Amino acid sequence: MDEASDILLNRQDRLSKRRKLNIDNAIEEEDELALVTPRIQRTGDWIGGNQEPIVIDLTACDDTPAATPVPQTPQSEETSEDEIAVRLAHATAADESTPKAAFVQIPRPCLTTTAFHGWQPPDELWSEFDVLTKHSNEDEVQYLDLDDLTVYRQPSDSKRAMEMSTLDRLQTWKGVDELCFSGRLSTASKSYYVHNVKFSILAVGGYGDPESASLRDKICIQSPWARARNVWYRLGRPSAEYRGFYEDYVWLATFTKYFIDFFLEQEIDITLHRFRSKFLPWVLGQYGESAQFQTWHERCGHQQDFGTAVAAYVNYLFKECYSIDDSTSELLQHTIWREIDPANLTAIERQPTDLVGATIVTPFTFRCFEDMYFAAHLLTHDSVPEVHAKITRRKHEMSLTPWNAAPVARPPVRAVNQIGLN
Repeated sequence: MDEASDILLNRQDRLSKRRKLNIDNAIEEEDELALVTPRIQRTGDWIGGNQEPIVIDLTACDDTPAATPVPQTPQSEETSEDEIAVRLAHATAADESTPKAAFVQIPRPCLTTTAFHGWQPPDELWSEFDVLTKHSNEDEVQYLDLDDLTVYRQPSDSKRAMEMSTLDRLQTWKGVDELCFSGRLSTASKSYYVHNVKFSILAVGGYGDPESASLRDKICIQSPWARARNVWYRLGRPSAEYRGFYEDYVWLATFTKYFIDFFLEQEIDITLHRFRSKFLPWVLGQYGESAQFQTWHERCGHQQDFGTAVAAYVNYLFKECYSIDDSTSELLQHTIWREIDPANLTAIERQPTDLVGATIVTPFTFRCFEDMYFAAHLLTHDSVPEVHAKITRRKHEMSLTPWNAAPVARPPVRAVNQIGLN
């Protein structure tokens, strides 16, 4: 009996320590013990996306709303990592032995909410055909504003159906031929919500225009019905769930404009090395004073070398350059394409070889696999002294594995004993 009483007292003591503590260290007394159920409260915009971080109160003892809300700082457009760290430190400073709250980053959703059972359109649902019938004139080009936009893969796709997608995947190598969108088509006086509208045409304006530092309001898409009616859908405000995807694409579209403008101004062949050293100084000279450029540059962490961006988005850059290239611009004639395009890596000519059935490897790689059954198919060559000196110096500068390093997993026993780790 005494043992049972001790267990009960210990349990009550543990639960009493886990009673709800607000992040501002105020202690709320409760009359009854209850099972511990975490409470969740939102704290602001999610860093780097359109979701919000949440605070999970690990000390709540019931499912009722918290009496005192989690203290919040004035909400800005984005919550910085420093603010998150300060709040978390404030939340746990009261009692380090027992955690009181935890911040959980919710990742971006992959599927659009329209893919889930029970989804209801936010307004009356219209067909695209009916909207175009009411507001189109085939004799002249018309623009309808498209807001609350969500772009996603087709519901009929065998893989990744209804998954949200950035627009740079459209009509590119290893991309998709067609996407769908849901959103609100607007005229000057009325708006219409449409759903599952297929489109395959993306048009971006502003290339070569020195007065425009951003393409945010110059991006349009066109569906088959809209093309037949000579109508374009001008992209405006994205939906909350799609905001992160859309902002990423707007950054890329703006980068593509700077990329093309830079090439149009050059009278010499552009290689990857020349692009990495000359691109940013040129852009700063052209658009450096623009607030739009500064916002764009801040979003990529004030990056200085854009060689990685070119390599990562080569398919989209190639498509956009191809769509406006002509005999005078020769955008696709620069050497850089043969250095970064996976489908056309011809900048370095294929070297002739008379080695048949052998794989050339470095000395380090050969020593790693010389005892394997396929070692007979590995062949290593010693470099000439001039090349060897350059390789050794370059490896040292980049802190890479030395040329003659041995593939040893651990130091010999004698070395371990010498440093007193026996």
